[in-house]
Amino acid sequence: MIAREIFRGRHYRAVHCHVSNDPLVVVNFEFWWPTPSIEDQPSAEAFFAARGINFVGIRGAHNDWFLDDEILDVVAAVRRATEGCRRVGYGGSMGGFAVINFAHDLHLDSLVAVCPQFSIDRAKAPFECRWAEEAATIAFRHDKIALIPPIQDGYLIYDPASIDAAHAVLIREYHPLVAVPIPFTGHDILRALGQADVLEELLIGLIAGGFDRPTFVRRLRAGRSRSGVCWLCAAEARLRLGHLRAALRAILAAKDLTVPDPVRADVTHATILRRLGRDVEADAIIPAPVLHASAAEGESSSSRLEARIGALEAELAMLRASTSWRLTKPLRLLGRLLRR
Repeated sequence: MIAREIFRGRHYRAVHCHVSNDPLVVVNFEFWWPTPSIEDQPSAEAFFAARGINFVGIRGAHNDWFLDDEILDVVAAVRRATEGCRRVGYGGSMGGFAVINFAHDLHLDSLVAVCPQFSIDRAKAPFECRWAEEAATIAFRHDKIALIPPIQDGYLIYDPASIDAAHAVLIREYHPLVAVPIPFTGHDILRALGQADVLEELLIGLIAGGFDRPTFVRRLRAGRSRSGVCWLCAAEARLRLGHLRAALRAILAAKDLTVPDPVRADVTHATILRRLGRDVEADAIIPAPVLHASAAEGESSSSRLEARIGALEAELAMLRASTSWRLTKPLRLLGRLLRR
């Protein structure tokens, strides 16, 4: 493997890893990190290099959703370094947003976006508050998913029961990306798929071609029992539905495996026990005052999310069915052509 730095600035760094003479190259934007650094190795580099796939990794000095003006120079450098290649974008969360946002600038042939955001600008996505601190520091000059021409080739991976589904609804209103909903994975889809031993099958299949959805679904169903993330998300879903004994079985299975957030698992476990009337056991995990505060906050957020997703879907359905939507279709098509 030959790795060379193709861009270095104050805010971003891009590395090109040439692994083979295959024209395919994956262009990856890094996801959110607690302590981001442009000096670190791109997190997906080893994964793709080990599979003989050429790779460009873009890291940022800050979690700024790749929206500083310097990103335009990064994009130009990546285009020059990969001229003549088949470029496929790949990114998760913040990186998934960037892959969609700069798809046309990068001249991507296709893309795979995992639980991306439509925007973290509350003016565009009022339901999104997970990264309010970061959003307060960003000037959204280059936030343009709603403004660029439709992206015709690509995949959008998300959990249909998470807040990411609301972003997916908005993204797919502007871009006909193929939806790949994967239940019981939350925002930690990549970890869940890795635990279920189907991550390589999904990513390589979508990026290099040859993805077999029915086979993937069968393997996911067989493998998700090995995923602590899947069991935790299943427990939370069953708790919301009031299926308490099923929720208890799921959370016990999750805690027997690896979960990314043990506190979240304990809150879910204690909440289930308390609703089953097993207060003493619940208190041994989390005392009642702490549990009530955590549960109230979680239920409020979940209710707002479900209401928002439902409202968005209803609004879109009514809009598509309206006379004005049909009559203005030629004007909307003309507008997209003019934006190219």
